[in-house]
Amino acid sequence: MGVMLSDKKRLPKNALKCWYLRWLLAFILLLGFEIFTAIISSNLLYGLSLTLIKVWAFSFPVLYAIAMIFVPYLRYIGFSYSFEQKDKVYVYSGVVAKKRQIILVDNIQHVELKAYPFERLFKLATVKIFTAGSEHTLPSLSVEDALYAQSLAHKAKS
Repeated sequence: MGVMLSDKKRLPKNALKCWYLRWLLAFILLLGFEIFTAIISSNLLYGLSLTLIKVWAFSFPVLYAIAMIFVPYLRYIGFSYSFEQKDKVYVYSGVVAKKRQIILVDNIQHVELKAYPFERLFKLATVKIFTAGSEHTLPSLSVEDALYAQSLAHKAKS
């Protein structure tokens, strides 16, 4: 019996906020680096080459800002999971290329929980499920779902 669409769980809204904050922090660091590069290059070069360097240097933050708007949102809307059947974990991902993974609880060897700084701020955790031949990541789950996923490893061993 397959998992019905209504059984799928979406990530909490805080997951999207967490991802946007990560991308924003990276954007600020990138922009700072590019400004620093432009300041140093203005002391070293003059004329047309300086203009080209500044255009080149500031094109990266602009491209990154555009990606920063779309990538976390597409990742968020394309990811869902399900623990509905007690013997399987379903992981769905992708917007353009859809991917469905079925993880048998009996095959789970280890479950790892991580809470990165922005995830801790929003009470989220990332779960890594290890099986004999692979590793599956469930990013930014609610703490309750993360703890439930961890309990699956204990059920598999007993």
